[in-house]
Amino acid sequence: MKCDVVIISYNTKVLVENCILSIYNYANRFVKNIIVVDNCSSDGTVEYLKKAFPEITIVKNEANYGYSYAVNRGVEKSSSDFVIISNSDVVFLDNSIEILLQKLSQNKHNAVAFPRQIFPDGSFQYSYGDFPTILSGLKELTFIGPVENTLRKILFNKFNLDFPKRFFGYADGAVLAVRKSIFDKIGGFDEDYFFYSEDMDFSHKIKSYGKRIIFCPSSRVIHLRGASSNSDKFSYETTKKLLLSKVFFAKKHNLLKKLKFYAKCQIIKSQIIIFFLRLFIRNSNNNSSLVKFHRNNTKVWSEILDELQH
Repeated sequence: MKCDVVIISYNTKVLVENCILSIYNYANRFVKNIIVVDNCSSDGTVEYLKKAFPEITIVKNEANYGYSYAVNRGVEKSSSDFVIISNSDVVFLDNSIEILLQKLSQNKHNAVAFPRQIFPDGSFQYSYGDFPTILSGLKELTFIGPVENTLRKILFNKFNLDFPKRFFGYADGAVLAVRKSIFDKIGGFDEDYFFYSEDMDFSHKIKSYGKRIIFCPSSRVIHLRGASSNSDKFSYETTKKLLLSKVFFAKKHNLLKKLKFYAKCQIIKSQIIIFFLRLFIRNSNNNSSLVKFHRNNTKVWSEILDELQH
């Protein structure tokens, strides 16, 4: 039981090296080939990897055509039945790859398996998300979703108790173990997504094809999250790119009406959070960044709704 690992890189020379070394340290006997797809980095990643790891396969894109494009080019180079798609800012831990491969091989209907993501200090990190629907919008508006996630985070961080969610929309794309035959049949990642929501779209296609996506919390990987991106996650520009990718997803899958309701719920939720942050946590160091995030969330969703009305 072996796989190929496809790592996507963009100006992350040191991170890619650490990712490769973690594979060699913890999963070398399960990996047939490591394929690094470089999105036209300017930090010397390709030249460095050729010298440091002459045994791996390197695909150098002539320009940065986006994450989805890079994933598809990497999987095309794979000759294994199973492929692990990974961000460059991931460190694989002991048994993480083995557990994912075991889960995939148990049943031919298991198309994707994905691990529990944690931060370098071992703390909780989100590994999955919900599609933008009426139900998920209501869960956000009534704070059922945020409270549930907060409780999971506290139990995990304080007491090392893990209660993985049984039902989720999509698997976070930082690490995905996929059955290559199914990946090929559904056309891989949609290359119309440059960055953001491509994992949501991929999960939706897998489920629509009648196959399973399996969460494997006993498989753990460290994800630095955001290290391969230069964008400020609280900025207006980043928020707009993220939310517009969700609009594209909704249009593609005929979920636009549900997205509009979801967006209205998000706006109200953000306004409530901003009010209470300013009222009760005025001196908090996180206050300004959280207010900024929710202010931009409100602004962008409002702009999107206005545009969708025309």
